[in-house]
Amino acid sequence: MSNPIFIARQDTLEQEILPAHWLSQYKLFGEESYTFQDKEIWKKLCMSSAAANDRDMHAEALEEMLTTFSAEHTGKWMLTVYGMDAAVLEGLASMAAVAGNGTAMAAVAANALLMHAITNSETAMRAIANSQTAMHAIANSETAMQRIANSTTAMDAIGGSKIARDAVQASPYYDAKIKENDMAIAKLVVGFANLESARYSGCAGMAADSTAMTAVAASSTAMTAVAASGVALKAIAQAYKKTANMLQFLKAVNASDTLVKRIYSTLTNATALFGAAQLGSQDSVENANSWATTSAAPNAFLACACGYYGSSSDSVSVTYNGTVIAQKKTGTKQPGSVASTNVNAITMAPSTFTENGDGYLAVQKFTAK
Repeated sequence: MSNPIFIARQDTLEQEILPAHWLSQYKLFGEESYTFQDKEIWKKLCMSSAAANDRDMHAEALEEMLTTFSAEHTGKWMLTVYGMDAAVLEGLASMAAVAGNGTAMAAVAANALLMHAITNSETAMRAIANSQTAMHAIANSETAMQRIANSTTAMDAIGGSKIARDAVQASPYYDAKIKENDMAIAKLVVGFANLESARYSGCAGMAADSTAMTAVAASSTAMTAVAASGVALKAIAQAYKKTANMLQFLKAVNASDTLVKRIYSTLTNATALFGAAQLGSQDSVENANSWATTSAAPNAFLACACGYYGSSSDSVSVTYNGTVIAQKKTGTKQPGSVASTNVNAITMAPSTFTENGDGYLAVQKFTAK
C-alpha cells in the first residue's frame, strides 16, 4: 500500500507552513540564516502570524514592520496576535493611528501577548508614550501595566514623556506594579527629574549618581515618588557614604513636613526592606550624636522627633555632614520615642544635633536589610 500524500493548500503553505519554517531557521541561525539574508522572506516572516505570536520574535517583527517595512498594515498585523478580535484595528494603518484610537487601545492593552511585543518595541512605545489616549488605556489596564513595568524599553519611553509619566503615576495599578519595581521606579523618578531614563538601570545607580540625586532633590514630583517607594529609599540608605549626593536630598526632605511624614510611613511599612529600632530619647540632645555616626548607623535613615523639655519655644537643629538640614525643629514635649504623630526630621550618618534653648530629642533608626 502506498503512503498517503499530504498536499497543502497554497494559502496554508504561504500563511502557516513556510512562516513556521522561516521562523525556525531564524531562531537556529539568527542573522546568518537565509531567512534573514533574503529580505523578501524576512519581510514575509515579520508580517506573518507566526512571528506575531512568538514571544522571542514578535517585538523584533513589530519594530521591523514599523521602521523597515511599510507600516500600513499595523492594525492587520495586530489582529493576527492570538486573542485579538477588535475589528476597529483593521482600518488603522499606523502605530500612531492605533495609539490615538481609544477603543483599539483598550483592546490592545488587555492582550498580554501583544503588549509584550509593543513594550519591547522602541518605535511602538514612543508612539504610545506620547499619546494621551493610548496612555489612558495603558494606565487602566493591569495587563499593560505589568508589561511596561518589566520592560526597560517601555520604561525608557515612559520616562521621556510627561504624558506617559503622569498617566503611569495616576494609574490604579501604580502601587502594585511600579512603585516597588527597582527598574521601573528608578526610570520613572529620573524622568520626573528631567534626566534620560536610559542612563539608569535601577535605584542603586540613581542613588550613587550626584547628577541624578541633585535633579531628584530639585523636583517635587520626583521626591514624592521616592518618598513613597521602599525600594528607592533602600537604595538611598545603602548609598549613605555618598555624602555629597545625599545633602541636597536630605535638605529637600526636611523642607517639607509632608515628605518627612511620607518617608517615615514608607520606612515603617517596608518591614521586608528595613529593620526598625527605637534608639531612645535625650534631654541633652548632643548625646544622640553617638547614634548618628557612620559606624553606628550604616545603610540607615534616622527619623527624629525634635521637641522641647519645658517650653515650646525651645527646639533642636539637625546637621548632616557639617551642614544644617533642619533648623530649629520643635514639636512635642519630651518625646520618648518617634511616631507618625511627632516625627519632624529625617537624616542619616554622619549627623549631629544641637539644642536651641532646652530641646529634647528622640531617634528611630531604619536600617536597610
